[in-house]
Amino acid sequence: MSGIIGISPDMKSGLVGEFPAGHILHVQQNVISGSGASTSITSSNASTWYATGNSITVSSANAALGSKILIMYEHMFGINPGSASQQITYKIKRTAPSVSDGLGFRLYDGPQTNTTGYSRFSTSGSIIDESLGSGDHTYALEYSAVHATLAATVYYNWYADSTHTGKNRMIAMVIK
Repeated sequence: MSGIIGISPDMKSGLVGEFPAGHILHVQQNVISGSGASTSITSSNASTWYATGNSITVSSANAALGSKILIMYEHMFGINPGSASQQITYKIKRTAPSVSDGLGFRLYDGPQTNTTGYSRFSTSGSIIDESLGSGDHTYALEYSAVHATLAATVYYNWYADSTHTGKNRMIAMVIK
């Protein structure tokens, strides 16, 4: 680089001022603090998907820089089974600019009896969204009970450590 603002660098890609395919062009992170917020899952709401609060929005200007967006997440759940077993499904859902409901389903298959009491688990994962549209792109982590008898109270944004600080985060990378 020349050090002069406004001069495009030569990336040795064959094109002056352009990054070749596969380069990361934008990175952002959203971290949320843990809480004791919970949802009681019963037979009447077992098929409902619930928000965890762990989400991220990539602006339309940044999304337009690339051809795909890599989403990585880390999240802590807690489950108090009551009289039920412990099993929930969670997923990343794109809510804007259009809805994409199946960007990575996962299953937590905890103890199959309620005798073990409260449990917590940390999860992480990543998905690649290659169906970009125009507008802001918003991604959210959601969860649901597998069926009515397999989760009782879900602490959907649980504390990550003893000081109650959040390690619940989502990172977005726009890739050319």
